[in-house]
Amino acid sequence: MIRAKEKIKFIYFDVGGVVILDYSKTNKWNEMLKDLRVSEETKPMFNQLFEEHEHKICVGEDINIFTKKATKKLGLTFPSNYNMTEDFVNRFEVNKPLSKLIKKLKKRFKIGLLTNQYPNMLNMIIRKCLTPEVKWNAVVDSSVEKIRKPDRGIYLLAENKARVDPESILFVDNKLELLEPARQRNWMTFEYDPSNPETSTTELQKFIYKHK
Repeated sequence: MIRAKEKIKFIYFDVGGVVILDYSKTNKWNEMLKDLRVSEETKPMFNQLFEEHEHKICVGEDINIFTKKATKKLGLTFPSNYNMTEDFVNRFEVNKPLSKLIKKLKKRFKIGLLTNQYPNMLNMIIRKCLTPEVKWNAVVDSSVEKIRKPDRGIYLLAENKARVDPESILFVDNKLELLEPARQRNWMTFEYDPSNPETSTTELQKFIYKHK
């Protein structure tokens, strides 16, 4: 779960499921489909179609391409002027324990975001004040960089932006498969549990201050 060799100089945080509470380990996806009147019969096809598009959306594809295909292939009718990215963001929540910790960490460490995002999603998240009000030292957004986790290149890009040795970087994510490439680069890693943000934030703080 965690790995540490040297003192932490730079901390990268994932956004969804870490800095903010998104759909991870919740029923919010199914709630959204219910609101969109996606039937139980259609749901598996909807999910498969979205999965086929999500990789491309995370590297810059317009999410409207997906909704148009869902309309054509599945016969769905979306609300007028529907913005699926905005729908996602409106269901996200502030991670209060972690936001408080990040503000403290900013005083002692360089911090950044390393995140798979849909086009303009991060801007929406920030405008909605879901992230802590801090100045990030680096932001690596997949939709901007046109490369996403777990592709090796995005971790190399993050290293270059951090301007510290890989062994001095800590990466906090909620998915093991996205932490593994960081481990291979000799980063320290911490698996965050969004279903229990209070406890996970406390454990993260202990880990950080043990290796500061």
